[in-house]
Amino acid sequence: MKTGSEALALDIGLESIEGGTDPLDRTLIVSLEAGEMAFLYDPFQTFFAKTGLVIEPYEDTRISGEDLKIFERLLLETMRVVESRPEQWEEFTELQYHPQEVKIYTTLFRSGLLQKLNGLVELTRAANTAQRVLFFYGD
Repeated sequence: MKTGSEALALDIGLESIEGGTDPLDRTLIVSLEAGEMAFLYDPFQTFFAKTGLVIEPYEDTRISGEDLKIFERLLLETMRVVESRPEQWEEFTELQYHPQEVKIYTTLFRSGLLQKLNGLVELTRAANTAQRVLFFYGD
């Protein structure tokens, strides 16, 4: 799941019911990159506070039942925040320590982030309707 630059990523989709080697149903996948993950840190922390479920790129997470409704509400709130942002902005993603300390930023685009959040809302609603698990597939 890492790119050539070894950036973090998180793939989200419905959990596969096929029983194969791929844990995700590849019909609809949303992939979050490092900048998007950084931007979603606060909503994901709020989700953790409400459900006890951690969403991060280092581990897999499964969301189902009532937690899907909580996640959808947080996504809709986050979309309103993104809509108020400029067309593009710099999001802090990491701190490089060697050879010197440098803050690394990624450019986020409002339209692209809204598209991914819309995809997550669709996935969340599909999981809820089909009574399936929304699966966050980490590195």
